[in-house]
Amino acid sequence: MLSLISLIAGIIGVIGSPVVFIPLVGGVLQLFVPAAAIVLGFLGRSKEPAAKGMWLTGLILGFVGVGIALLSFLLWGMLFSIGSGYGYGY
Repeated sequence: MLSLISLIAGIIGVIGSPVVFIPLVGGVLQLFVPAAAIVLGFLGRSKEPAAKGMWLTGLILGFVGVGIALLSFLLWGMLFSIGSGYGYGY
């Protein structure tokens, strides 16, 4: 059961990744579901070794989702730091 939920959370985390286009808030929202996929994947690995395909896919998709969220933090931070210097003629 944990492996199946990890798989579903990983899929939702990757499919729902366009939420990162919302500045900063989207990155935070993107962290929750993939983090749950990672935690449930590791729990499924220890409790349900027969469902290897499901928990492994949940782990991989969870790490991809977390990577997307961290990349969005980096890109939004760079955009805000670069964008604040324009428009002033000092």
